[in-house]
Amino acid sequence: MILNTAFYASSSNTKLAVVYSLSGFASDSSEVTGYTFASPKVLIQDNNGPSVNLRIPLNGSAGMQVLNGQTLTVRLYYSCGSTSAGRYAMLKDVITKGQSIQDGATSIRTTVMPLGFGLFPNPARDHLWLKHPRSLNDTRILIYNVQGMKVSEQSVRPQMTDTRVGLPVLPNGQYVLSYQRRDERVIIPFILAE
Repeated sequence: MILNTAFYASSSNTKLAVVYSLSGFASDSSEVTGYTFASPKVLIQDNNGPSVNLRIPLNGSAGMQVLNGQTLTVRLYYSCGSTSAGRYAMLKDVITKGQSIQDGATSIRTTVMPLGFGLFPNPARDHLWLKHPRSLNDTRILIYNVQGMKVSEQSVRPQMTDTRVGLPVLPNGQYVLSYQRRDERVIIPFILAE
């Protein structure tokens, strides 16, 4: 994130802390290194407009991934040690920069369904229906997020050709369903959205 900021009419203990969330601060909150509440960024007084240009990496050099359907919320917390009237923080030209990435191992690149399979609805909410070849005793369905982490697993009853796949409470975004039957594995991408 890039922005210009400063304080007007005060340099008394003027500070800035920055936090961000992917849940609108309902279930997560992360402080930005160098802009934490314990160690905030000290700001200068500039009565002619905000002249301090800050470049704030939200997750350090690693960056962060905002999945399709997710929302990034950023909060800026200003503090000032002066209680006199007419002291305030100024903020100008706020830009959030990012880069679109495509991870070949886990991203959704195609909507072509493998022969003998069907998946609906897509996008999904709380469940999917998977049409598949006749299941065997050891058939399983696994769900992975785009980081490749398994977020759900269920067994399939033998001799079935349609299976209801329950989806746990997960953030909106892209996921991959893996249908596994003995040595056979079929990967089908889908989207979870409200």
